[in-house]
Amino acid sequence: MKTIIGKIYANWCGHCQSLKPEWYNMKKMLKNKNNYFQFVEIEESQQQKLNNFKKRFPQLEINGYPTIFKITANKHIEYYTGNRITNDMKKWATEKSKTRSTKKRFRQMNHNITNKHFGFF
Repeated sequence: MKTIIGKIYANWCGHCQSLKPEWYNMKKMLKNKNNYFQFVEIEESQQQKLNNFKKRFPQLEINGYPTIFKITANKHIEYYTGNRITNDMKKWATEKSKTRSTKKRFRQMNHNITNKHFGFF
């Protein structure tokens, strides 16, 4: 299985709109290097596509937009929490997966942001 680099986004989301050119550049750079990655992009209104993907990877969590993630051959999911710029995302995509602590840190970060700034959803 190729490493899956994915993005769940919403068209109405300003952060998602800002991410578009950086994401495109990262994909272009990685596609030119080798055939190691599979890219997945799902817009939040594509419920059937999103549900089918979540059936394959039920541990995937979507706690906000954009959600950027990497799924390795052993189905380990790592969420990207860094700067949304081409070189940083490319570096993250190509490095070996970290421990599950990244998932825990992502959950805590989203919990803090959701509760402090937006209330409960």
